[in-house]
Amino acid sequence: MDNNDSLIFEKGVDRAQKNFIPKMDVDGEKLEDILPKNLLRDVLPIPDVPEVEIVRHYVKLSTINYGVDSGIYPLGSCTMKYNPKINEIGSVRSIELCTTNYKIN
Repeated sequence: MDNNDSLIFEKGVDRAQKNFIPKMDVDGEKLEDILPKNLLRDVLPIPDVPEVEIVRHYVKLSTINYGVDSGIYPLGSCTMKYNPKINEIGSVRSIELCTTNYKIN
């Protein structure tokens, strides 16, 4: 992410806030009667961007993170070797077998 990229809350088109909760067609209790005034807000603290922009933003952030699935990591020692995901599954199952309580009759 470059220093020029804006936060998700800084992006916006001023339409998500207006369409977030539809108007109710039945009479209900007013929030002012249920909650104290210090808990009520005028503006919802959600990003004011369309869904497509949110997906683009987080996909771009995910490309910054580096993991085993992203490519080769040249640094490290023998203790930091690549372990295929199938080995991780096998190690969890072997731990489950070792920690299971068996009753011997």
